[in-house]
Amino acid sequence: MKEASSIILLKHTDTNNAQSIYQLFQKSYAIEAKLIGVDSFPPLKRSVKAIQNSNTQFWAYYNNN
Repeated sequence: MKEASSIILLKHTDTNNAQSIYQLFQKSYAIEAKLIGVDSFPPLKRSVKAIQNSNTQFWAYYNNN
């Protein structure tokens, strides 16, 4: 039986989750910076600690694990 997809709220204060968010942001924001044609893009300067200390909610979509 196929497992269902799910959307979950991440505990971004957890170091492993914050690191995963950071790595994804580094990849995605680098693409965004290139698309808009800028060399300096503030979101790329966001640190793991800044993610952990953020008031933002971070959600993850999992498709069949």
